[in-house]
Order: sequence, then C-alpha cells, then structure tokens
Amino acid sequence: MRFLPRSWLVTSILSLSWLACDGHTPTAPAKEPSPPAPSATVAPPQDTSPAASAVAPTADPNPAKPAKREPMNVIVLVIDAMRWDMPWNGYSRPIAPNLTRLAEKSVRFERGYAISSYTSKCVAGLLSGRFPSELPRTSPFFTKYDDSNEMMAEVLKQRGVRTLSAHAHMYLDKPSGLTQGFDVWRLVSGIQFDYNKDPYVT
Repeated sequence: MRFLPRSWLVTSILSLSWLACDGHTPTAPAKEPSPPAPSATVAPPQDTSPAASAVAPTADPNPAKPAKREPMNVIVLVIDAMRWDMPWNGYSRPIAPNLTRLAEKSVRFERGYAISSYTSKCVAGLLSGRFPSELPRTSPFFTKYDDSNEMMAEVLKQRGVRTLSAHAHMYLDKPSGLTQGFDVWRLVSGIQFDYNKDPYVT
C-alpha cells in the first residue's frame, strides 16, 4: 500500500478550510417567519366536501312570515240568580246537563262574590267594570243607568269589535240603559212590562 506524505495531507486540509470560509464572516441563519396573529375576522376553515354540503343548513332567502293572529270571539254567559248548589259544585241531582258538560272542560272558580244583591246592580257592574254605587243611575229597584256611563260594549266598539247581546230577562230592554255600545241588542219577543210599576217581576 502506498501512503501520501504527511506534509501533503496537511496542505490538503488547509486548502479545504480556506474554500469553506472564503475569508468572510459567517452570517446568522434567517429566522423562520412567525405565524400570523389570530384575528376575530378570520373564519374557521369550512368543510367543502360533497357530504358536508348535502347536510349543511342553508338560510331561506324568503323566510315565512308568522301567521297573523285572528281576533278571538268572547262569549259572556250570564245566568240571573243562579244558586251555588249546582252539579259541578257537588250537588247530587243531574240538573243543568249542558252547563255541567261545559264545566267539565272549563276552568272553574269555586268561590264567587256578587257586588250587589240586585240583578240591575250586578249586571251593570259587570258591563262597566265599576261598582254600581259609582254609576249615575235612578233609584228604583229596576235601575235606569245614565248615558254618561261608559260600558264595556262602548270600549270594544271604539276598538273595532262587533258586539251582540241576546237575552230573555224583561229588565234588560232599552230603558235599562245597559244597551249602550252594542251593535245588536235582542230580547225574546213577547216580553213586555213596566219595570217601574210591576212589583212582582224578578
């Protein structure tokens, strides 16, 4: 085996060192770019695969408007001088079957308080929302209420509500003053009396 002279080997190593350094000061390696700061306006990546597109909800360009609520009909049923002992309050006899069926599917109040002991005062209080003592009226048993009183039907009429009344009580005719504001006021035909003179009517 042939060996190279040691002096030649030293010369070769120095030559390689010179080529590597070329006499310049080495520069620091460039820094890696910093990741961008998070932004509130940057949206998260979206899944654009066909499967995701098939199940992704889409906004309806023409959303359906909520259904317009129609005015409700209200029936006020008044029964004059009804006693407490009715079937829905525990009375054993099957009287008033129609009202009993109505009570079975209705909200029932077990305690009721009258604002007066007279029909003419109670009905007026119901139709006006006031105590009868607050309403301008005459003094007889079958009271006539003054036109200055504001009744429920008048308030409803101002708001475009059509009101109707039908009844069979002799007192509840036009002279009572309770007809104010009603669009239709009907009394069972054939009922006639003078509420200022008849002492027996009730």
